[in-house]
Amino acid sequence: MDTQTVHRVQAYVDGELPEQERSEVEAVLAADSDAKELLEALEEGRKWLRTNELGRVVPEPRDFYWAQVVRGIEQAQAQAAEAEAQQLESEPLHREGRLIAGWVRWLLPVGGLAALMMAFVFSEYVPSGGPVGGIEKAASYHEVDHTVENGGLITFRSDSEGVTVVWITSE
Repeated sequence: MDTQTVHRVQAYVDGELPEQERSEVEAVLAADSDAKELLEALEEGRKWLRTNELGRVVPEPRDFYWAQVVRGIEQAQAQAAEAEAQQLESEPLHREGRLIAGWVRWLLPVGGLAALMMAFVFSEYVPSGGPVGGIEKAASYHEVDHTVENGGLITFRSDSEGVTVVWITSE
């Protein structure tokens, strides 16, 4: 018996042959007594191994165990994200809710920017004639006249330009 026939009989016993080759091997087994003896010996050895071999449990290494834990966590997170996406798709927003959500998305940043601009504008405003921090200041572009003996004094202050001009006149 040739080596190829031996391998084909072994594959036949293990159930690894496609249907066409399986029928060819059965024809060889019916015609060749050596192939039939090999088949019986292989089936007997297989039966003996199944009944007499001790079962062994191979311990899992730590990295394999933790890799399984990580894989399980990732699968659970993916399933949770998928379930959340399906829930959001299944709960349609009402038209009014979508409209409000769209306005809020733009209104909040624009409103915040407007509030900052107003704070900046009003921080530069100093009311005329009123005390600010215990110091009385003149408002921008306000003239203050002082009288000086034998002459006059006119002061002009511009806070926005950062300029103070003083005119001294003599009589």
